[in-house]
Amino acid sequence: ALAGIGDPWDFVLARVAIDYRRELTQADDAVIARCTVDRIGNSSITLREEVRTVGGELAAEADAVIVARDPDTGRSRALTEAERAAFRREK
Repeated sequence: ALAGIGDPWDFVLARVAIDYRRELTQADDAVIARCTVDRIGNSSITLREEVRTVGGELAAEADAVIVARDPDTGRSRALTEAERAAFRREK
């Protein structure tokens, strides 16, 4: 977990878009997955994911949006300053 982020269950996955670029097979043996912070909004974080072969070939790329959630109401809430700072460190 990221330092400064409270309970990870206080976030929900709101959107995922995946583009598959290359088939992966058993012959690929291992892959490298990378997740980076693309944008920090008022109540959401946009993430960018890539899956590459060890040789660097792009197999899949995705964008995902997670939204901060108020556990009492179930509705979105503004990110705290500590959460913003933690996600900025990951950029």
